[in-house]
Amino acid sequence: ALFLLGLAQRRAAYEGLPRGEAPNDIAIVGAGLMGSGIAQSAAMGGATVRLRDVDTAAVARGLDAVRKLTTDAARKRVIERRESARVISRVTGATDYSGFRRADLVIEAVFEDIAVKRNVIKELEDAMREDAVIATNTSALPIAEIARNAMHPERIVGMHFFSPVHRMPLVEVVRPEKADPRALARVVAEAQAMGKTAIVVRDTPGFYTTRVLGFMLAEAMSMLEEGARIEDIDRAMVAFGWPIGPLALTDEVGLVVARHVGETVAAARGITNAPSAVQRLTDAGMQGKRNGRGFYRYEGKKRTPNADVYALIGMTPGAQWHGAESARRLTLLFTNEAARCLDEGVLRSPAEGDLGAVLGVGFPPFLGGPFRWADTEGAVLRDDLRRLAERHGERYTPAASLAKGRRFYG
Repeated sequence: ALFLLGLAQRRAAYEGLPRGEAPNDIAIVGAGLMGSGIAQSAAMGGATVRLRDVDTAAVARGLDAVRKLTTDAARKRVIERRESARVISRVTGATDYSGFRRADLVIEAVFEDIAVKRNVIKELEDAMREDAVIATNTSALPIAEIARNAMHPERIVGMHFFSPVHRMPLVEVVRPEKADPRALARVVAEAQAMGKTAIVVRDTPGFYTTRVLGFMLAEAMSMLEEGARIEDIDRAMVAFGWPIGPLALTDEVGLVVARHVGETVAAARGITNAPSAVQRLTDAGMQGKRNGRGFYRYEGKKRTPNADVYALIGMTPGAQWHGAESARRLTLLFTNEAARCLDEGVLRSPAEGDLGAVLGVGFPPFLGGPFRWADTEGAVLRDDLRRLAERHGERYTPAASLAKGRRFYG
């Protein structure tokens, strides 16, 4: 069913948009992990790419990452060796904006900070053609806020890539209220030229994927405070069908990034909470896998639960914890928030919600996605949410569509 949804999505992505053409010339600001991955994917899709960063060392690292990703693809026979040489030759680097006037699409992939991104857009508007499109790569920052001071906000859209770019098949295209449909269509066309599945979502804090994932990660941390062990939560989620547990995933993403995104979304939605587990860990200098300390300790390839976490959040583990029940609880919360996104118009369709959840954040594919699963579960899912709401609070109150018993697929 997911395969058929993916095929149908190539056409459905253009719903309400003109048909777009993938640009021949692309420029990218930021040659780090994301920027170099985007550059390599664009070159694999046939585009000529200009990659910019602030100094020659950063540009050199970015170009070297493109070369390594491409030669690795040839070694694995994803592409022929001769084609890998052509892909590498399509990407050039610079420390200024030379070559940017040729670009039909510029993707900025700098740090997740509104002020930094606004400054980049100001510089880009002086360096680009007026008919070129700007796509900002962000997982949570509202695009309208990033574009607020721009001369031409109508050509600025969101293009949320997932890491690592060369492996992750989803791009979340974010539609601000002022966006020109032609700009969105060009971005959708480029995502598809890269071989990605594109879904189009409304511009709200966290968009779709970061919002639903963030709710689930926060709930996993609430379970810690209820007495669950780190490894029990993660082990239960993997057994349920998720590719990685929520606490291990937070370490992979990085605690600093997770905190920044969480605070950004919470502030934009007017949510004020007590300090979270992530805040306490980052205040103690923990960064996750990056510095070897997070919810787990990392020594080489070995990973062990970090006992210091329990003291930092002020609890002693050991509560009797039912693994299957905890995994279902987290998946129910994820599904409920996905339904809210559909009810609020963040999502255009259940199909895009299912594709985004499975391809972007690892929802168990054999369940078909949150909306397909909700149809399968029917009234049982709604009743379970109501019981959880009585026990844990209104975040579990069924979304309007679930409360009404809506079926998402005929």
